[in-house]
Amino acid sequence: RQEIGPETPRSDVRMVSVDDAYEMVVNGTIVDAKTMVAILRLKSGTLDHLND
Repeated sequence: RQEIGPETPRSDVRMVSVDDAYEMVVNGTIVDAKTMVAILRLKSGTLDHLND
């Protein structure tokens, strides 16, 4: 098993609200592009059917 170094991306999975996730995108906590797009689409209502 490899050690995680400073250059190795590390992912943590947590359940948060859409509003909290949006704030994490805005403040730079979330930097993964696919995750950012999904959160921004949810926030804008484009994926509103998933936000129930």
